[in-house]
Amino acid sequence: MAVRYYMRTITWNGRAYRFEAMPAEPKPGSVAITSRTTEWAVSSQREFIGAMTCPSDVTTGEFDLRCERWLDELLRQSC
Repeated sequence: MAVRYYMRTITWNGRAYRFEAMPAEPKPGSVAITSRTTEWAVSSQREFIGAMTCPSDVTTGEFDLRCERWLDELLRQSC
């Protein structure tokens, strides 16, 4: 089952992070790539912290793992 939602909240290290799918803007010559990936705006406590790209056809479990890894890499660097 592929991810079919446009907003998801992930709790990581006791803090909630919101992942919202950003609308894709087709660019000349990149329609195939756009249809296979989704870019997600990530925020915490209403503050934008970054953007994550993810294939559109991942399962919910795979999406959650990708989010956790993305948060770990981003926030580990800021410490």
